[in-house]
Amino acid sequence: MKFLTLLSVSVLSLSAFADTSTTTLDKSKSLILEKGLLTVETETAFTRDDNNDVTGYDRYFLIEPGYKFSSKLSASVGAQYNERDMSGDKIRSYGTSSYKNDESKNRDALLETYARIDYKLTSFKENGVLDIRLNSRIYKAEDSFFKEYYGSDGNYQFRAYFGRPLIGNFKINKYVSYLRYKKYITNEDSGSRSRDYELRARVTPSYNITKDAEVGMTFTYNHIFQLGAGYADDIEEIDADLTARYQYGKFAVLLRAGVPWLNNSETGELKVNDDALNQVGYALNFAAYIL
Repeated sequence: MKFLTLLSVSVLSLSAFADTSTTTLDKSKSLILEKGLLTVETETAFTRDDNNDVTGYDRYFLIEPGYKFSSKLSASVGAQYNERDMSGDKIRSYGTSSYKNDESKNRDALLETYARIDYKLTSFKENGVLDIRLNSRIYKAEDSFFKEYYGSDGNYQFRAYFGRPLIGNFKINKYVSYLRYKKYITNEDSGSRSRDYELRARVTPSYNITKDAEVGMTFTYNHIFQLGAGYADDIEEIDADLTARYQYGKFAVLLRAGVPWLNNSETGELKVNDDALNQVGYALNFAAYIL
């Protein structure tokens, strides 16, 4: 968290300097209100055991302050705290145990800190084709348990968000649809099952019911490449999610229900998951865009 500490010291130093002049303080307040960004978010996803029974949850709390340099460029830092609680059956070939004894499913801790930069490359109004926003991020793992568990100290990502209006109130949601490359920063605890890099493509066609309410369908293709060799060391999946979102001023609530539609868990080739409807996942998200 060195960069967060540095940020805090910088802000305190700026405040101390600004106190020497009322004019300077007023200008600083105006600059923060005009250029400052602050997002606070929490989401609860309900989890299932190996009998497909809902027996727990995975919840996160996120805070992300940032700064808007121009209409095209912004930067921010953030921190995410995770709370996991799960029971139910953990079924393996050698027997059945309880997820309650699995620390990876029952843990409260600061998960990660990160920094990100966003750049608006072009817009539909400018080119008549797509809105495109480029995004780069670097994450630092903060929980020692998961650093050892996953053999990773963090990751860095490159994303290209895209979207455009379609017909009437239909659109490709430019805030949710993206292409992503994610590279894991492995450590001395990594092994053949540790993650090397990940490719993702996500597209969300949505419909605006009103100015503040929309429903959508999100399709996500995800391919995780692990350090080992062969198809058994890859994880490939296509998920389908239904979403409903409502925004009131600076606050938003989102409901999501999704299924793991296709995966490669059996043969290494993508195929329909026959048990998908028994594995429906539910999540509830709240966000506040304070600045």
